[in-house]
Amino acid sequence: MAADAAFIDRLSGPVLAVPRSHDIPGVTPARFADPWRGWLRHVPADMEPVVEGAGFLAVGANSVRSGGPYLDWSRGRLGEAQIAWPAARLERKNGGCVYWSPINPLMLTPAGAHRGLLGRSELALARLHRAGLDLTHVGTGVSDRLVGERNGFNVITGDQAAPTVARRRWRGRAHAPDGSIRFERGEAGWRLIWG
Repeated sequence: MAADAAFIDRLSGPVLAVPRSHDIPGVTPARFADPWRGWLRHVPADMEPVVEGAGFLAVGANSVRSGGPYLDWSRGRLGEAQIAWPAARLERKNGGCVYWSPINPLMLTPAGAHRGLLGRSELALARLHRAGLDLTHVGTGVSDRLVGERNGFNVITGDQAAPTVARRRWRGRAHAPDGSIRFERGEAGWRLIWG
């Protein structure tokens, strides 16, 4: 966790950091008694942060659960309030681009198709889309427990009409550029310009 916090501190610009399932202890008593102790010691920020700036609003969602009524606890779940409050916040936004970053995947890559989706993901996507969500992203910059892809994070630049999402992926010694995509907002909604 100390290395994770140091990595986050080196990033410039606004950073939205949310804990993932690997940030709580494995199946031990600590997982149930005090799951967030390590995270809060090194990243003492809100676990569902909101970052707002000129032309954008970014909202984090902590869907990590210590356990659940399914075998794969790492898939996580969203509570109804975790869907309702960001949706209400999005409905009150005054223009700009809105990003939402849950902890667990809302869709699965072919390598992860055997896993269950985030609990209530369909409900969350439908509700937040109606509220005006523009982009959702799940990624991990520092985990060593991957499912089919390298660690990475996204750097979002541009403006509310044409943002660019530049991917940075781990290359063994450092994160390096790994392509980018650019979108444009028009009358009919978003379209991919390149990438």
